[in-house]
Amino acid sequence: MELKEALAKAGQILDEERAAPTVSYKFDEKALAAEFPGTSAGAVRALAISLGESRLALIRSQQPRPVQEDPRVWTFESVNYNLLCALHAQIAPDARPAFVEGILRRMASSGCGRAKLATYRPCWNGSVLPLISEFCVRNGATKIFFSAFSQIKPSPGQAVLYQHLEDVIALDFTVFSDAEYCQLALLLQSSRVDWIQQYLQSQQTHAKQDWAGKSVTLSFLLGEVGEAADCLVEECRKARYLYLRGSLLNGLNIEINQDKDAVQSYLQRLGFTETLAASVDEAERLYRDGSTFNLKASMGHLRSFLEGLHKEAFPALQAKFGGNVPGTWGAGLTYLRDHEVLSPAEEKFAASVYTIISDEAVHPLVAEREYARLFRNVIIEYALLLLAKLAKLGLKL
Repeated sequence: MELKEALAKAGQILDEERAAPTVSYKFDEKALAAEFPGTSAGAVRALAISLGESRLALIRSQQPRPVQEDPRVWTFESVNYNLLCALHAQIAPDARPAFVEGILRRMASSGCGRAKLATYRPCWNGSVLPLISEFCVRNGATKIFFSAFSQIKPSPGQAVLYQHLEDVIALDFTVFSDAEYCQLALLLQSSRVDWIQQYLQSQQTHAKQDWAGKSVTLSFLLGEVGEAADCLVEECRKARYLYLRGSLLNGLNIEINQDKDAVQSYLQRLGFTETLAASVDEAERLYRDGSTFNLKASMGHLRSFLEGLHKEAFPALQAKFGGNVPGTWGAGLTYLRDHEVLSPAEEKFAASVYTIISDEAVHPLVAEREYARLFRNVIIEYALLLLAKLAKLGLKL
């Protein structure tokens, strides 16, 4: 589709959005079904509507809106958003930035009026800016959107946009990245000086302006915009904190960390080499880094630790039980089972863990964080089990 034709059709979609807004956030039915297990699909759907409306009203009643920690609870919906995406997909890739810029020109002409008895939130209606903002940030055009965002003049449309962004961040903070939150907060704060000046002038002059046939008191409008801007800055701060907390606590398990410390204590007390203990620390460091390459390397260190744990323990075990020191992993497990260090079930478990980490987790295509976390936790717990058994046997290397 040619760019000119696509922009004309986008104009039709935006005109309809102004007349009948479709942008909304709904309470996710899957999240609700998990909250109320055993409820029928029809009942869940009805409950999602009623409960979603009441919870959304509660969130919007607070200033600033509380940023929800789980972004999966709320689902963005808009028929006209889907239509814009369909148009966007039919344009040549090199023309898509121009398409976005064409849509963003509507940012400067976003007049709207206050509807009587309107139930649609925000209270200013008839603006296309919520739809435009959702389209940009969900289609890789946040940078262009921010450029236009800083040029918006005070208008009811600006009030709608700010109030909608309060919803966006509160309900799905992952829409923007940490760096984008920094940029958005700076944009809002940099416009504050001009806003204060305009607000004070409008209070003194009692100025009014006409939008879409409605006379609006500027001080009232600017007051709503300023309040929403302050709330947005606070929501940006909270969202950045949630990103930080997630990065630091991702995969953190207090009991697992305590067990890892216990493993290190056993290794030192029973006389295992410092190299073996260091391999646990290195696996942990690589796991915390989180890149695909380092997750794979973390798996390799964990497997080496598992092999080294058995290898270093067998001379002391052989001194106690006799027999030959096993030369392979499988033979070592058999030795541990035959001498009742491990039960048959524990032997099978250890064999399965080693097989999966050898055949699957160290493969570069599947060394994802889920595998890394799984085997980090499992191997720490297996090591703690084995070392506790060795300690009870009175073994020292």
